[in-house]
Amino acid sequence: MKYIVLLLLIASIFSISRVSVHDPSIIEDNGHYYIFGSHLAAAQSDDLINWMPLSTDYQNPTNSIIYGNLRENLAGSFKWAGYDDGDCSGGKYAI
Repeated sequence: MKYIVLLLLIASIFSISRVSVHDPSIIEDNGHYYIFGSHLAAAQSDDLINWMPLSTDYQNPTNSIIYGNLRENLAGSFKWAGYDDGDCSGGKYAI
């Protein structure tokens, strides 16, 4: 609880850069933090408070910053799950 109050206090004093990442996983690499989400959003931070977006949810399914062309590079997953499921009817991604 102390940490939440501290973060709220910091937020009220400083401008904080936020991002939205669904089901986040955070990794650290040489003092830099990266967050990746299940809907393909990603961001980078040096302090775990201010985040810079690297990509957004399904921003560009033909040229993802991490996965490249989703249809081609995740073909094995789409073969199992289907490309035209409820979230991406007709190859158009929606959340």
